[in-house]
Amino acid sequence: MKDIALYDRECILCQKTKKMLTRFDWLSKIEWVSLQEYEKHNKVNVYNKKDLRRELHLLAGENKVYRGFFAVRRMMIKCPPLFLLGTLCYLPFAPLIGKPVYRYIAERRHIIFRSNCSDGKCSI
Repeated sequence: MKDIALYDRECILCQKTKKMLTRFDWLSKIEWVSLQEYEKHNKVNVYNKKDLRRELHLLAGENKVYRGFFAVRRMMIKCPPLFLLGTLCYLPFAPLIGKPVYRYIAERRHIIFRSNCSDGKCSI
């Protein structure tokens, strides 16, 4: 069963993440669905809409949801070229570094990708 990665098709960081991870997903273990499409077919309240745009969400199995750093970590495990790096992210200290780094990049994506995000769609 494929994991479903929910990404914002209007966000340049999300688009670049999707492009890179798709390139390494040789076994096709991840299905990418835009938030916009997901929201059309699923009941999502206003709070959850903001939350979905704040960080990457990965739906695994029936009721398991991985968010942010933990979603990226799981996706790396599923991509053969990134497997070793993904494995290192499961070491006990890795979330202490990975979560703040992920959050820092996600919160500043509108600044980091300013030249590609002039319309403000990258801001939360």
